Amino acid sequence: MLSQASKGISLGALGLVEFFGYPLDGINLYQQLLRAMREHRKITIIVCSSLFMTLLGGLIYVLAPKYFVAQQVERDNSTKCKSYRALESIAVAMYREDPNGVEWLSKAREAETRREQHKCSQLVLDK
Repeated sequence: MLSQASKGISLGALGLVEFFGYPLDGINLYQQLLRAMREHRKITIIVCSSLFMTLLGGLIYVLAPKYFVAQQVERDNSTKCKSYRALESIAVAMYREDPNGVEWLSKAREAETRREQHKCSQLVLDK
């Protein structure tokens, strides 16, 4: 547009009459835009900050779940979580042999303590 304005084409003919109340004549277009932005600095800062915060929020919204899932998978593959799953399987096997016994209950409590300590995903076994 500036090249057209410098060739003598009227900005009024293009539909650009004013910007923030300042007439656009094409000769000092950049100077007028900069002057208008300086005078409306607060609005410019608010708009740019809002745009930045929106983009940052969207980026966090997209990337955070992937990060947390990857962290949980890493924890679940640790030796401590594998020991929790083994202990939980032992407790289930003991329960199937003797549902009225107390030994399976102590193993299940120990497994639950390990799961909470090491933040492992809960093991779901078929009954």
